[in-house]
Amino acid sequence: MTDSSKSKKSSSNKLLVERRIMITAIVTPEFKTQTIADYESQIQSIDTLLEQLQSLAESNNDSDPNTQYQITNEIQTKTNEKNLLNEQLTILKSKHDGESFNVSVVNGQSSLNVGDDIRKKLGFVEVVIKDYKITDIRNAPLPSA
Repeated sequence: MTDSSKSKKSSSNKLLVERRIMITAIVTPEFKTQTIADYESQIQSIDTLLEQLQSLAESNNDSDPNTQYQITNEIQTKTNEKNLLNEQLTILKSKHDGESFNVSVVNGQSSLNVGDDIRKKLGFVEVVIKDYKITDIRNAPLPSA
């Protein structure tokens, strides 16, 4: 076996994969006030951008169809973002102190090695925060077959 084939074999014993991580907050007055203000600010920024895009779409009505498509696509994307923020805002406003609030899902990475228990490595991960500080990291393995 050559040196290059040895390194190829050993490198295949480790794999870096993406996994989804749920960020959950325990609602507190400080968290609720700050997050509501953040959401409202983001919604206002999107509204401003949507007005600009709408104006651009109207002024470029006779322009290249690809440009019109890109503008229309961006309007739809920003409208969807705004709708999601409004949904999150409504949910958060209904929450009481001490309740859980699903902030977001983010992509993380996990290193897989030969011999690892795949259920533990790729199972559900939840990061719990309280006033923006991590208080717990919960791992739940994938169910066995």
